[in-house]
Amino acid sequence: MTLSIQELRDNDLLQYPEFDRHHKIIRFEDQSSGLLGFIAIHRNRGPLATGGTRYASYSTESNALRDAMRLSQAMTSKCIVSGLPYGGAKSVIMAMSSKKKSDELLSSYAEVVESLGGAFRTGEDVGMTEEDVQVLLTHSKYFNGKSGVAGDPSPFAAQSVALVMDRMVRAHLNAKPKDVRFAIKGVGKVGGALAHMLIDMGAEVTVSDSDIVALERLRSQYKDIQEISSSEIAFTDADVYAPCALGNEVNEDTINKFRTRMICGGANNQLAKPQFAQLLESKHILYVPDFLANAGGLINVSDELEPDGYHKDRVDKRIAALGDIAEELYTTSRTNNRTLLEEVETYVRARE
Repeated sequence: MTLSIQELRDNDLLQYPEFDRHHKIIRFEDQSSGLLGFIAIHRNRGPLATGGTRYASYSTESNALRDAMRLSQAMTSKCIVSGLPYGGAKSVIMAMSSKKKSDELLSSYAEVVESLGGAFRTGEDVGMTEEDVQVLLTHSKYFNGKSGVAGDPSPFAAQSVALVMDRMVRAHLNAKPKDVRFAIKGVGKVGGALAHMLIDMGAEVTVSDSDIVALERLRSQYKDIQEISSSEIAFTDADVYAPCALGNEVNEDTINKFRTRMICGGANNQLAKPQFAQLLESKHILYVPDFLANAGGLINVSDELEPDGYHKDRVDKRIAALGDIAEELYTTSRTNNRTLLEEVETYVRARE
């Protein structure tokens, strides 16, 4: 194994707009297994920093680094709005076409995490599975998401999205979910669970996904569910649009095409630029920050870090409290004539 672990200097990071006085950023590489990626620790609050590990394709190392920095900031925000005493962090591993994700790669990555001595606790994210986490746990104890304990965070992320949606629909649209039309892009682990919850509330739901298997799984349970192409669903005439696939859904090409009244979903980094929240507001579209809506996944896996171990009752209570804070911040944002994103960011900055 030819494992290299290098801490990047601030002077080398100032060129990136995503750099936000990060506590520590590490580049790691193991050529023999094809491992290459970054760990970005945004803030060092309390005993440790936490955030998932993403395994995804990136065209350049620079893009992977920038994604890690951006995602780690969102994790700090998630910790704060969830009332958790941790800093935010994120790891990204660059998926290589020439090297598949292997036990050798996972073993090498576990050594990287182990080298930080518990300062970084991580687990499942896009491209990583619950099974991968179990492999990683055989090499390092600093991974969250043990099978039979916290497990897969996706259902809990969907739970918090559904709860925050419900609160925002009532507060902003003065309606109940059963009287509102929802459009969900991406019906994988989070989006699929969200669709179930909304349908069970009696809501009208339209879905899309490029993954035919995911669509068929949902269709087998709800034969009358409405479907639309992934290229069109963002612009369909729905009251609430829920991006639950990849980020950057709100960008220069889409910003003027939305016909919805609210954007609230499970995907991370939905805004290509933060200022798009204000532009959406000017179009009478409420943007609910993703790190507020989908924090249930973090709440679930981080409960393994509690001194008395994992307790689902505590997880459910913290997710319920997330709905309360979302409604409170929405109300103050209207009073202060701010976007909800601005209000949440003000709340977070005061507690970093």
